[in-house]
Amino acid sequence: MNIFGKITAYFVQNKRLSLLILIGIILWGLISFSLMTKQYNPDIVAPAFAIQVDFPNATVDEVYHLVTQPLEDVLNEIPGIENIYSKSYQGGRSSVIVEFYVGEDLEESMIT
Repeated sequence: MNIFGKITAYFVQNKRLSLLILIGIILWGLISFSLMTKQYNPDIVAPAFAIQVDFPNATVDEVYHLVTQPLEDVLNEIPGIENIYSKSYQGGRSSVIVEFYVGEDLEESMIT
């Protein structure tokens, strides 16, 4: 008989000990749950900001190559950035959204 069989045989022979341990585990869980801090709607701040640049009467390719791509390259150097989303529009508009990791200080990151 291996170790698990011996442990099982011990608890089968000592049913009161098994019941006592089971009650102890349940009480421990109830006490832990009641003492644990709970917040139903936690405030999670995911810092982000948006940049819009107008380049009047430019094509989408011009906006992408002259505005959006260089802007993305500069923004990638900022520490703590999780994602960068960009879109270039016909008529000369570039829109870039920068998302930071949760917990990053937005003011500190924008100044950097």
